[in-house]
Amino acid sequence: AEVEAAVLAALKAGPIANSLEFAQSKSVDHAVLVGTLKSLMADEYVVMEAEDHEGWKLTEEGEQCANKGSPEAQVFAMVGPDGAAKDDIEKLAGAMAKVGLSQCMQAKWLKVDKAQGGRIFRETDAVQDVVQQQLQG
Repeated sequence: AEVEAAVLAALKAGPIANSLEFAQSKSVDHAVLVGTLKSLMADEYVVMEAEDHEGWKLTEEGEQCANKGSPEAQVFAMVGPDGAAKDDIEKLAGAMAKVGLSQCMQAKWLKVDKAQGGRIFRETDAVQDVVQQQLQG
């Protein structure tokens, strides 16, 4: 009822050009607003023209990569100048350890020294996290 009243009050002043912007301005869920508009349309109180808008939104994992860095950059940061044990990286990195280590090896950022019991060492001093840059762009 509140949403319907807000819609009807706004329509008295003129057309609502964009339902998404209207919903945001009124702090209303867009899906609730669309439902209200469809109900008003069914009762022939309003006329609507649908517009499709495509957009992209980061997943939770994408948000984490944008904020903290890609799994490979995070794993690289865990390996100090004296190297690190694979078990330690897996404890610190959790689920992303496998992906991060794999990507680090492929990019030749890290190497496994089998002579030192599989200890992991850096092959470069610094890396550029292109994935994070792209997600932030």
